[in-house]
Amino acid sequence: MHKNNPDTCSKKLKHTTRHKSGGHGHRVHEVQITKKELRNLISKEKKKQWLKLCDELNAKKELRNLISKEKKKQWLKLCDELNDDIWGSGYNIALREITSFPPYDLPLEKNITIIEKLFVIKRDDVAHPRNYNNGNTEAPSITSLELEKVAADMKNGKAPGMDGIPPEAIEEAVKTNGRWILDMLNCLLNAQTFPKARKTTRVVLPKKGKSAEDPIERNGDLGDNQFGFRTNRSTIHAIEAVKDTVQSCQKK
Repeated sequence: MHKNNPDTCSKKLKHTTRHKSGGHGHRVHEVQITKKELRNLISKEKKKQWLKLCDELNAKKELRNLISKEKKKQWLKLCDELNDDIWGSGYNIALREITSFPPYDLPLEKNITIIEKLFVIKRDDVAHPRNYNNGNTEAPSITSLELEKVAADMKNGKAPGMDGIPPEAIEEAVKTNGRWILDMLNCLLNAQTFPKARKTTRVVLPKKGKSAEDPIERNGDLGDNQFGFRTNRSTIHAIEAVKDTVQSCQKK
């Protein structure tokens, strides 16, 4: 009877369950706290990164505004300089954007036509040689001292002229054959003639910074189509002349 009593069995036997006893609730609470702290850290880090990104975007925007203002300022400055110096920085900037082309070789006939347009080759009012003899039939002869002085005044180391003879050779020729050169020059002077080859000229553009005074222009030896280095006939006037020609052709 004792063995079959349920209450007695329950007291004597150890009560067991499927769940283990002790500390599970405390650990779950710690995990929840840890997750919450982790979420807070992630949220703070995201907010921090967002603020950093906003600062970078604002800095870039401010930099773009500064660059835009500086570009506008420099552009206005360049325009002001262009009014004072047309061949200054503005000209160099525009020139860099132009594609360079190989030099174009003009035929000889075209070169002759251009020279005839730019320079007066034949003139009706050619000035006759002035008479410095004051009525004397013969010009005074050149002396040996004058010849030696001219040879001594020639600067050595310079490029030779159209005859291809350097100054050093002329000076040496005067020293060694001065009498022969003197007789030749006096003969030409008395005959009032001069070799045609020595009357040939070469077109030379004036160097930058040189005086604008030009006896060729004063004597009227420049054609109407010659522009540059002349009063009221600069390169701008040449461009305006081309523009007027194009417009007149378009109207036709």
